[in-house]
Amino acid sequence: MKKLFSLISVLVLSLTVARADEGMWLPYALNGQNLAEMQAMGCKLTAEQIFSFNQPSIKDAIVQFGGGCTGEIISPEGLLLTNHHCGLSYVQKHSSIEHDYLTDGFWAKSKGEELPNAGLSVLFLNKVEDVTEAVLKGVTAQTSEAERAELIAKNSKELTKERKGDRNVRVEIVPFYSGNQYILFEYDEYKDVRLVCCPPWGIGKFGADTDNWTWPRHKGDFNIFRVYTAPDGSPAEYSADNIPMKSKWFLPINLGGVKPCDYAMILGYPGSTDRYSTSYTVKNVIEKEGPAIIDCRTTKLENYRKHMDADQEVFIMYASKQASVSNYWKYYIGQVKQLKRNHVYERRLAQEEDFMNWVNADAKRKAEYGDIFTGIKAKWDILDEIEKSFVYHREAGWNGGEAIAFSRRFMRINQMFEDKADKADIKAAAEKMQPAVETFFKDYSMPLDQDVTAALLALFYKNNQANLMPSEILRIGMENGGDFTEYVAKAFEKSIFTDKSRLEKWMEKPKALDKEATKASAFT
Repeated sequence: MKKLFSLISVLVLSLTVARADEGMWLPYALNGQNLAEMQAMGCKLTAEQIFSFNQPSIKDAIVQFGGGCTGEIISPEGLLLTNHHCGLSYVQKHSSIEHDYLTDGFWAKSKGEELPNAGLSVLFLNKVEDVTEAVLKGVTAQTSEAERAELIAKNSKELTKERKGDRNVRVEIVPFYSGNQYILFEYDEYKDVRLVCCPPWGIGKFGADTDNWTWPRHKGDFNIFRVYTAPDGSPAEYSADNIPMKSKWFLPINLGGVKPCDYAMILGYPGSTDRYSTSYTVKNVIEKEGPAIIDCRTTKLENYRKHMDADQEVFIMYASKQASVSNYWKYYIGQVKQLKRNHVYERRLAQEEDFMNWVNADAKRKAEYGDIFTGIKAKWDILDEIEKSFVYHREAGWNGGEAIAFSRRFMRINQMFEDKADKADIKAAAEKMQPAVETFFKDYSMPLDQDVTAALLALFYKNNQANLMPSEILRIGMENGGDFTEYVAKAFEKSIFTDKSRLEKWMEKPKALDKEATKASAFT
């Protein structure tokens, strides 16, 4: 539910003792869910004031920023507030040794000084519809999982195309409750979004990873942007003729602060939720997935910091990448700790036992649900053997070193050689990769990536069973006592994916990528 538009409600009863009724609710269905309860807790808003398609509402001030974050409109002229890390990559693109906005901060003193950001867009929600019936058309209880997935993909694609038509809108169909419900979201997409303010690093990143995912945080966790429109108010690409958005709704700033017993709620675009996971999933996160992710990302961050602390240019290149890696590194540290502390695994086992007692008390329920945990257990009997290795494959191998991940983007061209495609078509495909090459090498440090890759491959070799390891990794590890330093150094020296000039020379006259050309990656 990554694109989910939800509301979390919290009531603070005192400064020292806090009680909350929390949950992730769909704001377009508040009347049928939690509105009365929210109002009893102190909410003075109606459902229409929170969320309405017929009149301006708070919903119009809450936006999806950059594809993965929430933003809030806070002025009648499209001023937008979002988290510090959400805007960091765009600040980084404007930064240099001479103008280090990451370290020193940035503030536009006039609208003319606001900085445009290619590729950044902001989405305003304008329609929500339950399309479960249309998406699941043709799916029956007898449909296999493969056929089900194919039908859902086909139906979703056709429905998205139909609803979008020729209009300049974005239409997305999102699965809820593990694919048992499908919701269509329609957005107006604004692509002229300009940087207004970024606090200095010492304010925006105060406490850094130590304080991340904890409360309270003593930092200026914000960046400010502004949304621009065409002169007629419609969404538009960047243009000097564009004007600040005339906001349908904006959130006023309360300069008086908060008091005990004030009602508070959060409205926005969170990530996914796993609150309905079984005890098997919880156990996996505690014992395998969480520790493996923490292990891999600790190794990556240690090497990031070594190079970033030594070179300010590398710091600018990797500030946003480091923030991205560290965000969920700290998340998993906290998640594993709290799952253990709150005995979530044991509590979930008890809930499952209560559920089965309820099932077994009725013959009809027993016939329908009696074997439900048998299938789940069978799945996890398999996953338990491979889950830890799967995480290391992803975190330390497939997405570990940057050159490894980048090289995969060229595999389609290699496939064209194997398929004996026309040389002109291959050359055209290579030329289309030039923007990606420019973007990659703009913020790439080969020495940093070399150290990261060697350390992660050593970690991969150390923590995986031989039968679950790529043969090349196993061979290199056995020949070098688990030390990948020399191998990676030689691979990076030869690979076309660690040097822009070598890669561009290849792109001028592309040829099939042999083992030497792709030697930076033992995973491709």
